[in-house]
Amino acid sequence: MHKDEKLLKDIRVYSQEMLLFFEIIVNEYEKAGNNKIRGIEAQGDFIFVLSVLILFVAGIFIFYPASRKIEKNTMELKEAIQDKTKELQKSIDIISDYVIYSRTDLKGIITYVNKIFCDISGFTKEELIGHPHNVIRHPDTPKETFQEMWRTIKVQKRIWAGVIKNRARDGRAYYVQTSIMPILNKEGEVKEFIALRNDISSIYKEN
Repeated sequence: MHKDEKLLKDIRVYSQEMLLFFEIIVNEYEKAGNNKIRGIEAQGDFIFVLSVLILFVAGIFIFYPASRKIEKNTMELKEAIQDKTKELQKSIDIISDYVIYSRTDLKGIITYVNKIFCDISGFTKEELIGHPHNVIRHPDTPKETFQEMWRTIKVQKRIWAGVIKNRARDGRAYYVQTSIMPILNKEGEVKEFIALRNDISSIYKEN
Protein backbone atom coordinates (compact mmCIF):
# COMPACT_ATOMS: atom_id res chain seq x y z
CA MET A 1 0.00 0.00 0.00
CA HIS A 2 1.26 3.46 -0.88
CA LYS A 3 2.45 5.54 2.09
CA ASP A 4 -0.10 8.29 1.43
CA GLU A 5 -2.95 5.78 1.25
CA LYS A 6 -1.81 4.16 4.53
CA LEU A 7 -1.67 7.58 6.21
CA LEU A 8 -5.20 8.41 5.07
CA LYS A 9 -6.45 5.02 6.25
CA ASP A 10 -4.87 5.59 9.68
CA ILE A 11 -6.49 9.01 9.93
CA ARG A 12 -9.92 7.54 9.10
CA VAL A 13 -9.47 4.78 11.70
CA TYR A 14 -8.39 7.18 14.42
CA SER A 15 -11.23 9.55 13.55
CA GLN A 16 -13.85 6.78 13.74
CA GLU A 17 -12.50 5.59 17.09
CA MET A 18 -12.56 9.14 18.48
CA LEU A 19 -16.15 9.71 17.28
CA LEU A 20 -17.27 6.40 18.80
CA PHE A 21 -15.62 7.26 22.10
CA PHE A 22 -17.28 10.69 22.17
CA GLU A 23 -20.64 9.07 21.43
CA ILE A 24 -20.26 6.73 24.41
CA ILE A 25 -19.37 9.63 26.69
CA VAL A 26 -22.38 11.68 25.54
CA ASN A 27 -24.72 8.73 26.15
CA GLU A 28 -23.35 8.28 29.66
CA TYR A 29 -23.69 11.99 30.24
CA GLU A 30 -27.39 11.93 29.30
CA LYS A 31 -28.07 8.88 31.53
CA ALA A 32 -26.76 10.73 34.58
CA GLY A 33 -29.96 12.84 34.78
CA ASN A 34 -30.63 16.19 36.38
CA ASN A 35 -30.42 14.82 39.95
CA LYS A 36 -26.68 14.23 39.56
CA ILE A 37 -25.58 17.72 38.61
CA ARG A 38 -22.38 17.65 40.59
CA GLY A 39 -21.39 14.32 39.13
CA ILE A 40 -22.19 15.58 35.68
CA GLU A 41 -20.08 18.68 36.17
CA ALA A 42 -17.21 16.54 37.32
CA GLN A 43 -17.78 14.29 34.34
CA GLY A 44 -17.85 17.35 32.10
CA ASP A 45 -14.45 18.39 33.40
CA PHE A 46 -13.25 14.86 32.83
CA ILE A 47 -14.58 14.93 29.27
CA PHE A 48 -12.82 18.23 28.56
CA VAL A 49 -9.49 16.99 29.90
CA LEU A 50 -9.89 13.70 28.09
CA SER A 51 -10.76 15.49 24.82
CA VAL A 52 -7.61 17.59 25.05
CA LEU A 53 -5.60 14.45 25.74
CA ILE A 54 -7.14 12.66 22.77
CA LEU A 55 -6.36 15.59 20.47
CA PHE A 56 -2.80 15.63 21.78
CA VAL A 57 -2.39 11.90 21.14
CA ALA A 58 -3.96 12.32 17.69
CA GLY A 59 -1.41 15.02 16.96
CA ILE A 60 1.41 12.68 17.94
CA PHE A 61 0.20 9.68 15.95
CA ILE A 62 -1.30 11.44 12.93
CA PHE A 63 -0.08 14.97 12.36
CA TYR A 64 3.50 14.50 13.55
CA PRO A 65 4.14 11.62 11.10
CA ALA A 66 2.53 13.75 8.39
CA SER A 67 4.87 16.67 9.14
CA ARG A 68 7.83 14.29 9.16
CA LYS A 69 6.73 12.97 5.79
CA ILE A 70 6.55 16.52 4.40
CA GLU A 71 10.01 17.26 5.77
CA LYS A 72 11.39 14.07 4.23
CA ASN A 73 9.80 14.85 0.85
CA THR A 74 11.29 18.35 0.97
CA MET A 75 14.76 16.96 1.59
CA GLU A 76 14.35 14.45 -1.22
CA LEU A 77 13.25 17.25 -3.55
CA LYS A 78 16.30 19.34 -2.65
CA GLU A 79 18.58 16.37 -3.31
CA ALA A 80 16.88 15.74 -6.66
CA ILE A 81 17.37 19.38 -7.66
CA GLN A 82 21.04 19.19 -6.71
CA ASP A 83 21.47 16.02 -8.75
CA LYS A 84 19.76 17.59 -11.78
CA THR A 85 21.94 20.68 -11.42
CA LYS A 86 25.07 18.52 -11.44
CA GLU A 87 23.80 16.65 -14.52
CA LEU A 88 23.10 19.95 -16.26
CA GLN A 89 26.58 21.21 -15.47
CA LYS A 90 28.09 18.00 -16.87
CA SER A 91 26.03 18.46 -20.05
CA ILE A 92 27.22 22.05 -20.34
CA ASP A 93 30.82 20.92 -19.88
CA ILE A 94 30.41 18.36 -22.69
CA ILE A 95 28.72 20.88 -24.97
CA SER A 96 31.50 23.35 -24.23
CA ASP A 97 33.96 21.03 -25.97
CA TYR A 98 32.04 21.02 -29.25
CA VAL A 99 29.91 24.18 -29.37
CA ILE A 100 30.80 27.88 -29.30
CA TYR A 101 29.86 28.76 -25.76
CA SER A 102 29.79 31.98 -23.73
CA ARG A 103 28.20 33.57 -20.68
CA THR A 104 27.37 37.23 -20.17
CA ASP A 105 25.95 39.35 -17.38
CA LEU A 106 22.79 41.46 -17.58
CA LYS A 107 24.62 44.24 -19.44
CA GLY A 108 26.07 41.92 -22.06
CA ILE A 109 29.56 41.88 -20.52
CA ILE A 110 31.35 38.61 -21.26
CA THR A 111 32.07 36.54 -18.13
CA TYR A 112 33.15 33.28 -19.77
CA VAL A 113 34.11 31.94 -23.20
CA ASN A 114 35.36 28.52 -24.22
CA LYS A 115 38.27 27.64 -26.48
CA ILE A 116 36.15 27.21 -29.61
CA PHE A 117 34.78 30.72 -29.14
CA CYS A 118 38.34 32.04 -29.06
CA ASP A 119 39.36 29.95 -32.07
CA ILE A 120 36.62 31.21 -34.36
CA SER A 121 36.75 34.84 -33.22
CA GLY A 122 40.54 35.12 -33.11
CA PHE A 123 40.42 36.78 -29.68
CA THR A 124 42.01 35.42 -26.53
CA LYS A 125 40.03 34.91 -23.34
CA GLU A 126 41.78 37.89 -21.81
CA GLU A 127 40.66 40.07 -24.73
CA LEU A 128 37.03 38.95 -24.41
CA ILE A 129 36.21 38.46 -20.71
CA GLY A 130 35.20 41.71 -19.08
CA HIS A 131 34.32 43.36 -22.39
CA PRO A 132 30.92 43.90 -24.09
CA HIS A 133 29.78 41.12 -26.38
CA ASN A 134 29.51 43.58 -29.24
CA VAL A 135 33.31 43.36 -29.54
CA ILE A 136 32.58 40.69 -32.17
CA ARG A 137 29.50 42.42 -33.59
CA HIS A 138 29.54 42.87 -37.34
CA PRO A 139 28.22 46.24 -38.59
CA ASP A 140 26.08 44.47 -41.19
CA THR A 141 23.87 42.94 -38.50
CA PRO A 142 20.72 45.11 -38.19
CA LYS A 143 20.10 46.90 -34.88
CA GLU A 144 16.57 45.51 -34.94
CA THR A 145 17.98 42.00 -34.57
CA PHE A 146 19.65 42.87 -31.28
CA GLN A 147 16.64 44.86 -30.08
CA GLU A 148 14.43 41.82 -30.63
CA MET A 149 17.02 39.58 -28.98
CA TRP A 150 17.23 41.73 -25.81
CA ARG A 151 13.47 42.04 -25.60
CA THR A 152 13.09 38.25 -25.80
CA ILE A 153 15.78 37.22 -23.31
CA LYS A 154 15.61 40.09 -20.82
CA VAL A 155 11.99 41.27 -20.82
CA GLN A 156 10.11 38.12 -21.85
CA LYS A 157 12.71 35.85 -20.21
CA ARG A 158 12.57 33.42 -23.12
CA ILE A 159 15.16 31.75 -25.33
CA TRP A 160 16.09 33.68 -28.46
CA ALA A 161 17.32 31.86 -31.54
CA GLY A 162 18.57 33.18 -34.87
CA VAL A 163 21.48 33.63 -37.24
CA ILE A 164 24.02 36.34 -36.44
CA LYS A 165 26.85 37.66 -38.54
CA ASN A 166 29.94 38.29 -36.41
CA ARG A 167 33.35 39.81 -37.09
CA ALA A 168 36.59 38.11 -36.11
CA ARG A 169 39.65 39.92 -34.77
CA ASP A 170 41.21 40.05 -38.26
CA GLY A 171 38.04 41.53 -39.79
CA ARG A 172 36.85 38.27 -41.26
CA ALA A 173 33.07 37.72 -41.18
CA TYR A 174 31.56 34.50 -39.93
CA TYR A 175 28.00 33.33 -39.33
CA VAL A 176 26.70 31.47 -36.32
CA GLN A 177 23.37 29.82 -35.57
CA THR A 178 22.76 31.23 -32.11
CA SER A 179 20.59 30.32 -29.12
CA ILE A 180 20.66 32.60 -26.07
CA MET A 181 19.03 31.45 -22.85
CA PRO A 182 18.32 33.62 -19.80
CA ILE A 183 19.31 32.04 -16.46
CA LEU A 184 16.94 32.92 -13.62
CA ASN A 185 17.55 33.07 -9.89
CA LYS A 186 15.18 31.62 -7.27
CA GLU A 187 13.11 34.84 -7.35
CA GLY A 188 12.53 34.38 -11.08
CA GLU A 189 14.75 37.29 -12.11
CA VAL A 190 17.36 37.06 -14.86
CA LYS A 191 20.87 36.84 -13.42
CA GLU A 192 22.92 36.02 -16.56
CA PHE A 193 22.75 34.70 -20.12
CA ILE A 194 24.17 31.58 -21.74
CA ALA A 195 24.77 31.52 -25.47
CA LEU A 196 25.36 28.46 -27.65
CA ARG A 197 26.48 28.91 -31.25
CA ASN A 198 27.23 26.74 -34.24
CA ASP A 199 29.43 27.91 -37.08
CA ILE A 200 27.39 27.89 -40.30
CA SER A 201 29.69 30.16 -42.33
CA SER A 202 29.90 27.56 -45.10
CA ILE A 203 26.24 28.16 -45.86
CA TYR A 204 26.82 31.92 -46.26
CA LYS A 205 29.90 31.95 -48.46
CA GLU A 206 30.50 35.43 -49.73
CA ASN A 207 31.95 36.37 -53.06
